[in-house]
Amino acid sequence: MRRYLLPFVAVLVYQLRVGANVPWSDEWLFLPWLDRHFETGSLEGLFEPHAGHRAAAVRLLLLGSAYLDNLDFRHLRLAGGLILLGAVWVVFRMTGPGGGWRMLLPCGMTMLSLRQWENLDWGMQACVFLMLLSCVAAIRALDRGRILLAAAAGAAAPLCWAGGIMIWPALTVQAWLTYPRSKIPWIFAAGSVLMGAWHGGGVRLWFNVPGAVEYALTNLAGAIVSEEAPAGALPVVGLLIAILHGLGIAAFLRAAPEERRAAIPFLALSVFALLNTAGLVAARYAIGLIQPGASRYSTATMAGLAGALGLLTICRGPRLARAALTLLMIAGPLYTDFVMLRMSPWVRSYGQNLVRAVRAPSRTAKDLEPFQMHLDRIEPGIEIMRRRQWGPFSCACP
Repeated sequence: MRRYLLPFVAVLVYQLRVGANVPWSDEWLFLPWLDRHFETGSLEGLFEPHAGHRAAAVRLLLLGSAYLDNLDFRHLRLAGGLILLGAVWVVFRMTGPGGGWRMLLPCGMTMLSLRQWENLDWGMQACVFLMLLSCVAAIRALDRGRILLAAAAGAAAPLCWAGGIMIWPALTVQAWLTYPRSKIPWIFAAGSVLMGAWHGGGVRLWFNVPGAVEYALTNLAGAIVSEEAPAGALPVVGLLIAILHGLGIAAFLRAAPEERRAAIPFLALSVFALLNTAGLVAARYAIGLIQPGASRYSTATMAGLAGALGLLTICRGPRLARAALTLLMIAGPLYTDFVMLRMSPWVRSYGQNLVRAVRAPSRTAKDLEPFQMHLDRIEPGIEIMRRRQWGPFSCACP
C-alpha cells in the first residue's frame, strides 16, 4: 500500500522548489488578527466569517506558525502537504485488505496530483487539506462504528473550509445505510441542519439553469483538467465525470448486500464531492466561470473520483466505465505533474521577487503590479511582519 503513495514525492519536490517565505493573497488579511492576539492574548474573532468561510482553522494554523517558527510560510505549505498525505492514507485504509493496484494507484495519483497547485503554493490553504482529512476520517470512523469520533471530525470540517459542511448530509446517507434501524442517522441529519444554520447564509437559491449546470460541470472537470483548457472542454469532461459518478451509484444500488456494505464509505465520499460542487454553485455562481475550474477547488472533486472508482470497483460496475475513470485518474495527473514541475522554477522566481518587493525599504503601487497586489491592502501587514520579525523579515528567511 505504501508504494502507491509515491506520487507524494512530486508534491514534496514541487513544494521544496517553489516555496517562498511570504504571504499571498488573503493571508495578508489575517495578519492584523494575529498582531492583535500577540498584543492582548485574546482569541476574539476566531470564528469570524471570511469570504464565506468560518476561518477558525486558518487563524489557528497561522497562530501556531507564528509561535513555532516566526510565521514561516514555507513550513505551512509543507504541513499542508503532509496533511494531504494523511487524508490519502485514510482513503487507502477504506479500501480494506483487498484494495489492489486498480484502486490504490489511480486514487494515489489523483489525490496527490499537482493539479491542486494553488492549495500547495498557498500556506493558509493547508486548511483545505485539513478539511479533507476531517471528512475522510469522519467517513472511516462512522464505518467502524465510532460515532462520537465521526461527529467530532465532521464538526471540525466546516471550521477548516466551508465545503466541509457537506460531509454532514453525506454522513447522514452513510448512517442511514449502515444503521437503518437506529437513531444515528437522525443525529447526523440534525447535525446537517445545525451546521448549515450556524454557518450562515450567503448562498444563492435561484439560478439560470443552463449556466448553473455548466458551472457544476466545470468544477467536476477541475479535478483533472486545468481551467486554462480550450473553451468548451471543461463542461464536456465534467459531463463524463458526472456520468461516471452516476454509473458508480447505479452499480451500488444493483450490488449484492455484502458488496454494498463494503462500498458504503465510497458512496459517502462520492456524495460529499457532488454536494461540495452543488454548494460551490450556490455560493460562487454570481462570480462567474473563473471560479469553479480553479485549482483551489479541485481537492474535494479529486476525492470524489476516488469515491466513484471505489463504487465501480467494489460493486463491479461496467468495465468500460472503470477503464475510462482509471485512465482519467492516471493520465490527467501525469500530465499535470509534468507541467507543474517544469513551471516550478518560474513559480520560485515569482515568489523570490515578491519577497524582495516586500522587504524593500520603500515601495510604490507600481512595484506590486506584477504580483496583482494592492499596496493599501498589504502595507499594514508588511509593517506588522517587520515589527514582529515574521515571515520575510525573520532571520530564517534568506
